[in-house]
Amino acid sequence: MRERGDLEAATFTVLEELRRRLGSSFSLGELAVFYGAGTDWATGLAASAGVGTDASAAVDAAFGRYAREAVDYSGGYRGGR
Repeated sequence: MRERGDLEAATFTVLEELRRRLGSSFSLGELAVFYGAGTDWATGLAASAGVGTDASAAVDAAFGRYAREAVDYSGGYRGGR
């Protein structure tokens, strides 16, 4: 169970930094461009926050969670609901 706690802590740390960097109003396209520009900064944060966890998994989880907050996120439905 400690591993899960480490993964959650690492994911939360990256998620908070995403909120700081992108703010509360962003599109999925903006998030994708941000991800494509590189995630080394996020991997470093995740590694330091979640000792012994898979940093890349935490980064991907954080980006996935943050995507749900995008202004154009439709929960998998085309064109919104």
